[in-house]
Formats: sequence, structure tokens, C-alpha cells
Amino acid sequence: MQRMLSESTDSAKAYYAQTSRHQQQLRTIEELGYERALRDAADLVGTAIADIAAERQRQIDAEGWTPEHDDDHDTGEMAQAAACYLIHDLFLGTWPWDLVWFKPTDRRRDLVKAGALIIAEIERLDRAAAKVPA
Repeated sequence: MQRMLSESTDSAKAYYAQTSRHQQQLRTIEELGYERALRDAADLVGTAIADIAAERQRQIDAEGWTPEHDDDHDTGEMAQAAACYLIHDLFLGTWPWDLVWFKPTDRRRDLVKAGALIIAEIERLDRAAAKVPA
């Protein structure tokens, strides 16, 4: 019984310590501002987020897939394309565009492309929501 109580106490202490760290991180975000928090967060997650952001920018700059262009794909095509890159062996038949635009490479690069497509879809949804009168 004592051991169970001790383990429960240790678990509770760990939970509260983690909660405290999260609250401190939220306070830091508020104090430093969103932009700085994003830079700091990139340090925490490594290069994955930076690589997704760079791929999204490459899609805009090199491919011409601008926000205005993305707005024309309003039936979930970008999310569908992201799914194709996530597990392309299963989804190849559901690629929403001409296959010339499907360019799988290695697993990590495909995940980065999928992440960038998801970002593009989220941004498109946000722009569409902003256009709807409240």
C-alpha cells in the first residue's frame, strides 16, 4: 500500500512539474511575443518545422503556388495531396492533380512536402473564414 501511495505521489509530482513547465512556456510566449516564440520553438523541435516552412516558401517561389492560387483549391485537394505524400503507395490513385506534379523522393522529404501542403490548406481555410461575414 505504501509503495502504491509513493508511486502515485511521484506521478502527481511529475505531472505538476510538467504542467508548471508548460505554464512557464506560455508566459514566455506572451512576454516575448509570438515571432520570438516561434524561433525558440524551432530550436526545440529541431529542423523539421523549419524544413516545412522552407518547403512551403519554395512551393510559393519556385512553383508559383501562391495563396491566391491555393484559394482556387477549395474542395480539400491540398489535404488530399498531403495524404498522398504521407502514404503514397496507398493513395497514388487519389492524387488530385496531374501526376506530373507528384514527385515523391525519400520518406522524410515526402513528410516535409505533406506538412507544407497541410500548412497551405490551413492558411486557405483561414483566409476563407476571414472572408465570411460574422
